[in-house]
Amino acid sequence: MVSLCCQITTANAAVLNVYLLIGQSNMDGQAYTYSSTQTATWNVSTMEFLLSGSPAATAYLANLPFGFKDSLDADWLNPRNDVWAVHYDSRYGTVKNVLPTKNQADIVSGIQPLMPGFGVGTNNGSMIGPELGMGIRLGNALQSPVFLFKSDRGGTTLGNDWRPPSAVAARGERLDRSEQGPVITSRRLSLFTSILCNAYVVIYATF
Repeated sequence: MVSLCCQITTANAAVLNVYLLIGQSNMDGQAYTYSSTQTATWNVSTMEFLLSGSPAATAYLANLPFGFKDSLDADWLNPRNDVWAVHYDSRYGTVKNVLPTKNQADIVSGIQPLMPGFGVGTNNGSMIGPELGMGIRLGNALQSPVFLFKSDRGGTTLGNDWRPPSAVAARGERLDRSEQGPVITSRRLSLFTSILCNAYVVIYATF
C-alpha cells in the first residue's frame, strides 16, 4: 500500500489536502463495518463488535495497536464534514458504490463525505479499508479539508501492472513487458484529474 500527498491552493487561498491511496487487496478494504449472520458464521470481527464494549471486544482490542484502539469510538460510524473520499475502480475506470449503513437502500456513489463503506464492495454489506482510520486522523490534525482518492486492484504487481511510463523511459523494454502497466494509462490519469477537479468543486461548495 502507498499513500501520497499534495496540496491544491487557489487564488483565494482555499486549500485542499489531497491524498492518493494506492495498493492491492489490503487497500481495497476487506473489513466489515456491521455484524451480521454472515460475519458470525465466518467468525469475523466487525467495527460494530469492537465498539460494543463487551468483554470479548475489550479482550480483542487489547491486542491491537494503541493508536487505533485509542482513537476508535462511535463517531467512526458517522460521516465527516471535513474529509471526503472516492473509491476509483482501476479495472473498469469507474467509481465504486459506497454503503455506509446496514441498509442496501442507502448506497451512494461518487465523491462522498468520509464514512464507512468505501471498501471492496457492497454485496456483503458495508466494508472498510485503511481510508477510514487514516482519514479520521488527518481530519482531526489538519485545518483545511481533506480529499482521499483511493484506487486499488488485488493480485497485481509493481513490476508489471503498476509500471509507470517513467520506468519505460528510464529503463527501456523488459523481456516480459515492453510497455507501461495496464493500471496506469493516460486515460486513467485523465480520469483522475477530472475526479480531482470535481472533488474541489463539491467540497468547497459545502465546506
